[in-house]
Amino acid sequence: MKILVASTHGKLDKFFGLVKKIQEKKGSFDLLIILGNFFSTDETQTVDELKKYRSGQKSVPTKTYLFPDEELSVFKDFGWKDPKTNFQINPNFMLLGRKGIIQLSEFTIGHYSLKEEEVDRRNDGFLENIQMVDLMLTHSWPQGVINYRVPQHVYSLSMKGSVSVQDVVSALEPRYLFSISKENFFERRPYSSSPNYVTRFLSLAEFGNKKKQKFLYALNLKPLNKLTNEDLDTYGKMVTSCPFERKRSLNNEFQIAEFGKQQKQQLKRKNLNQKQNFIFRDKIANLNDQQTETQNKKENEKEKEKEKEKEKEKEKEKEGSHKTQSKIISFQTDKMKNQNVVGGNEKKKPSCWSCLSSNDFNPHLLISLLDNMYLSLSKGGIVPHHFQMIPISHTPNLLSLNEQEIKDFEKYQIALKSFFQSKSQKVVLFERFVYFKINEFCHLQIETIPIPAEKIESVATEFRKEAKKNRLRVVQVSNINHLRETVSYNGRVSQHVWAQIDSDQWLVAIAKNHQRYSLMKFIRIVITNALQIPERIDWKACIQSEEEETKTVTLFKEEFKKFDPSLL
Repeated sequence: MKILVASTHGKLDKFFGLVKKIQEKKGSFDLLIILGNFFSTDETQTVDELKKYRSGQKSVPTKTYLFPDEELSVFKDFGWKDPKTNFQINPNFMLLGRKGIIQLSEFTIGHYSLKEEEVDRRNDGFLENIQMVDLMLTHSWPQGVINYRVPQHVYSLSMKGSVSVQDVVSALEPRYLFSISKENFFERRPYSSSPNYVTRFLSLAEFGNKKKQKFLYALNLKPLNKLTNEDLDTYGKMVTSCPFERKRSLNNEFQIAEFGKQQKQQLKRKNLNQKQNFIFRDKIANLNDQQTETQNKKENEKEKEKEKEKEKEKEKEKEGSHKTQSKIISFQTDKMKNQNVVGGNEKKKPSCWSCLSSNDFNPHLLISLLDNMYLSLSKGGIVPHHFQMIPISHTPNLLSLNEQEIKDFEKYQIALKSFFQSKSQKVVLFERFVYFKINEFCHLQIETIPIPAEKIESVATEFRKEAKKNRLRVVQVSNINHLRETVSYNGRVSQHVWAQIDSDQWLVAIAKNHQRYSLMKFIRIVITNALQIPERIDWKACIQSEEEETKTVTLFKEEFKKFDPSLL
């Protein structure tokens, strides 16, 4: 979308004439946005010009939004009653209210101009259900926006920063943030609003200013869901840290020079230490995973020998069930051994329902067990045959699986697809990956859900719809390597959810830090909408008794044994 943003000071006819000339040379714009002091010194002349556009005597050069910064009582003569709402001057010319969000096809524009004394944070629902905007329009600079690597001459602007604007900008994380500064144009270096996105702040001078500073800015905006990693890396070393991470201080003035060289050096050392700590934690976490995996393999080999002796005591049990139960016992025995290490200084790990060695593991849900992965009934499943493929090691996501785990995953994937195909059903696989704390994550669970063949297309539709609703970037990938390239950024895996729809489509929705909660029920919302069973969204409302779950597992194991890779 081609957008032209400008700051005018009245003079509508002259300004629109300039825009028409620009369009003749550069091509037409999809949208023109005007912000700033709308009325010139001759208010009567401005009102007279506006009336001609209101009546249709004159037309705007393209679709236009007007976001003025002054007392708007004069617009009441045009029928505008509530300054907090938008008002249509004519079909192609709209007056924006004091605050709001506008949805334009694949783009979102936010506008906010409340003064500090007007803000009621307890009763203001402006930010509810809003995740991110492409463009943000304000009249006040957000407090702290010139923190970090800003030219010295900017300090002399002596503009006050708005705390409420900072709150809004921090929450919405716009890709472009536009404001005004009368006689001066200022473009800040892009800053990192999250690991995956940057924000560009631009403050426009007024049209016709004496210093001949830039008063308009043109951009060709790509939809959020079509951004590539190359697009995200465009700014490279130009990007600074988020300026709003510093504490609010200095009496709301943009005077960061008062921090002094000593404070700046302390901040650099603090950031360096934090970075080193994160790297150290990552290395330790990876080392622990490797040691745990090696130890488990050795202990599994020992336990396999013990399995043979226990078979005589459980002759009544089926061979497959016996092996499954024995392996669970072996993992729990290993856990007890580890806890009795001499010295007793081993740090306790958080309880995990998916770890076979955990006391919270429910063995009655287990269906099949391979060397590196197992298949389990999902607790509170959306449908009766809602299963989970889970690695035995506490692995965070599909991308972390080793070669042997991938092989076991593919075995179950093929087996389940064949089983449900025999029943005229398709299979949808899901994974959700989120960080709860630094380097803390859930045990990987690959959800496996059968879908009637006639409803399989609606899954992809609902996936894209839910992603768009939550402002998540959607990409279609072809394989695991493509998935890795898509969700990896600066050596870190972004929070995401993916769906493999009957092996034909593999969709990925990528979330930012503050969007992780939108991923929590993403899978269930997509499937329940596709199957039109909204009452099944909450997993807690779908929990069966242990007796019912055991019956479901027993019946399915009998049907599945011809396909079960652990029995072949």
